[in-house]
Amino acid sequence: MADEQSDPFVKLSDTLGEVEVTIGASSRPAVALIRRKLIEAAAARGSGDVSAGVHALHQAMEQLAALAGTLDPTEGALMNLIAQRLTSALALNDRDAAKDSVNFIRHRAGDPKDDPNTDW
Repeated sequence: MADEQSDPFVKLSDTLGEVEVTIGASSRPAVALIRRKLIEAAAARGSGDVSAGVHALHQAMEQLAALAGTLDPTEGALMNLIAQRLTSALALNDRDAAKDSVNFIRHRAGDPKDDPNTDW
């Protein structure tokens, strides 16, 4: 991968601090797992292993949805739907839907900006 810090999955992992602040110290293990899975997804994507990347991303998004559900079951259900949409978009190579899904998740995690320069 040319620049790991510009990878959208790495950027998404960087926004998870807000989730940890909101939920509290009890969320640290889950946030750490989500970060690891997002970085794993970025690495797999960078090496061209789309299947492994989608799998790692799906695991991260499931964990994020579960974490959101601890605060608000409706939010958890919404995040689960978005995670499914993102996983499907990546599996189908639907770049626009993937980008929209990642931006939506970033917004929910506390980052108000879209990333218009993301290379999908």
